[in-house]
Amino acid sequence: MRSPSAALARVLPVPLLAGALLAGPMLAPPAVAAAAGTVPAAHPASATRATPVQSLVDGCGNVDVRDTAAMAALAKDADDVFVGVVQAVSSGQPSAQPTGQSSAQPSGQPSGQPSSGSVQPTTPGAGPAEHRVQVLQVLAGEGLVAGQEVDIVFLPHDAAARAEDVQLRLGQSYVFLTRTGSGSVLEADDCTGYAPANDLDAASLAALREALAPTSADVELRVPDGASDAPELGRLVAPGAAICLIGLLGWVLVTRMSRR
Repeated sequence: MRSPSAALARVLPVPLLAGALLAGPMLAPPAVAAAAGTVPAAHPASATRATPVQSLVDGCGNVDVRDTAAMAALAKDADDVFVGVVQAVSSGQPSAQPTGQSSAQPSGQPSGQPSSGSVQPTTPGAGPAEHRVQVLQVLAGEGLVAGQEVDIVFLPHDAAARAEDVQLRLGQSYVFLTRTGSGSVLEADDCTGYAPANDLDAASLAALREALAPTSADVELRVPDGASDAPELGRLVAPGAAICLIGLLGWVLVTRMSRR
């Protein structure tokens, strides 16, 4: 029986046969390449796949965003309230990041992997997960604008809670209630700092924005300390009345003298 190499030698010229043998490992399927000891390079877009993840603290994150009274009560402790979509989740990172550094790519990650739309593995005890969120609608606060990307960490609401439990779903929109944290990272309560925005339509969004709008303080007029009371009407009229009386008496006196 003739070998495949001998058959190829009869059909293909020598230069083409040599090129085909050299290019064989490069064109081989992944399974064949792995058996041959070569690993095909991963495509950057598929190196880290954007897997939907959601891990919440029990009984948390279930605030009805259409309940304007409840949302207004929660917003009292927040610096900014906004609707945002989760772009990436980076677990096990320290809560503070230097300004301008992307928190979606942990330190030590090989270059070339995407930093958005990905979920990185959790390192136990390394800190709460950071969420890269794009701002869609600003409902309250002056520190954010639509289209901006921010990093959010969820801090435990009590000593027994673990911030690592909170990992929101990629591509999902939420209403976030955040506070200004250290550096460029925003902080939120891991129980009441977020709520799904699926039920928000145009009408409920307008009602929520109106409920979260700052109210103007009532103006109260007070008399400054040390100021005397307003003068009475009699004290204001007395000087004018005295002048009129003096003028009248003078006119009478002049009239009598002229008659004599």
